[in-house]
Amino acid sequence: MLNKERIEREIEEIEFPKEDVFNAIDRGISRGKKRTYQSRMKKAGVFSSAAAAAFLASGLLFAPVSNVLAAVPVIGGIYEKYSMQIGQELFSSGLITGLDETAEEKGVAVKITSAYYDGNVIGISFLAEGGNPETDEEGPEAGYNIHLFDGKDQSQWSASMGELKETDEGYAGAVEFYSPNAELPENFTLPLTFNYVNGVHGSWKFDVPVEKIPAETFALTGESTFDDYKLKMNSMTKGAATTLLYYTVELPLKGKGDTVELTVFDNDGERLSKRNADILSTEIQDGKVIKEVRELLSSKIDENIAHLTVKPEIRMRDDHALHSLNTNSPFTVESERFDYQIQVNEVQQDGNEISVDFDISGIEDGAFRDDILQNFADFVTLMPSDQVKRDDNNELMMNEMIEHWVLSDQAVRIGDDLRFKSTFQVEGNANNYDVMVPFDSFSGNSLVEMEAFEASISSVNQ
Repeated sequence: MLNKERIEREIEEIEFPKEDVFNAIDRGISRGKKRTYQSRMKKAGVFSSAAAAAFLASGLLFAPVSNVLAAVPVIGGIYEKYSMQIGQELFSSGLITGLDETAEEKGVAVKITSAYYDGNVIGISFLAEGGNPETDEEGPEAGYNIHLFDGKDQSQWSASMGELKETDEGYAGAVEFYSPNAELPENFTLPLTFNYVNGVHGSWKFDVPVEKIPAETFALTGESTFDDYKLKMNSMTKGAATTLLYYTVELPLKGKGDTVELTVFDNDGERLSKRNADILSTEIQDGKVIKEVRELLSSKIDENIAHLTVKPEIRMRDDHALHSLNTNSPFTVESERFDYQIQVNEVQQDGNEISVDFDISGIEDGAFRDDILQNFADFVTLMPSDQVKRDDNNELMMNEMIEHWVLSDQAVRIGDDLRFKSTFQVEGNANNYDVMVPFDSFSGNSLVEMEAFEASISSVNQ
């Protein structure tokens, strides 16, 4: 379980862009007064425009644009403004490729000014001239929107987008893309389209040439076990500003949705920054789940490093649990894997309004903050019984069910105990609904420590 001291320690180690976050919150509050959101799912998190997660996909075709190298002094400042660590490191090492590719439409000119490709991260910077940021209040928070297509339908790449910032040269922006693919070509062309820039909707198309910066691959030796869980390090690819770790995780069948999360330190005990972990393959062997994982660290590693210190932790996943309201109360809804449970004390219906009074139990004192407990209670939902869907493995098909969730406005806490009351607006009789309990929000916030170890670095392969 996470305790208070550990939470404080973890928070101290987080690189937090406080000013950007608070500015984004202020803008979000301002815009929120003008907009109506139809689902609480949209309030699940507040994001900073300097590091907003985006998923980009399309089926568009792109026209090539001529590639001309150019030195643009503003490039280094752009990456610094957005606290893009990889871009800053590569710029200071002279490894950023200067570009001068321009597309114009509707009085707005967009120019790609630089690009880099290190590890599986591709970054670009750009300048925009023209437009008016005040003309379209319904535009994206960043001030622009990008559509990405890599030749495959339904392709999704994550991205960090820095909002447009006015400079002497024009409105500047930067984006980092992360490819989930196992490998990308050494020389890669990134096809992307801007479809909104600085208050103007349009289509600014580019094929951006990016050349992968040479990297070295090393063998990694080291492992850790805990009950039926095992972590084994395999190799490391060291880029100019990033590091890719490759490792194998063994899980029990009942924990096939669990993850092993790593905290990694270098020779000097400096913690390395984490970015993404991708599962490259999953197999079931001898009653165990075997996952091959690649993890990106956005930290440069010293050339003479001899080992990494790895501290692994298991994040055990639970699932939602359902129980029909067509039963006498009180009744209990239990987690399948843990001691968590709720007791439904009373269910009342008045017309189209159903109220559910429940207690949360099975939780150690101080295990979770009040906001986590409140969030758990808020997402105790109702589900029409005839819309509950399971796959061949009897697992809930949440993506097909989510549109039928019935959420309360907010669970009201009663007294100082873990007792809550939620009120739902429904159609029909309470007997036709299940109460759905999000036990995964508790399991997702608890970690089990595995034994830390040193992973030796050896046998360089070119």
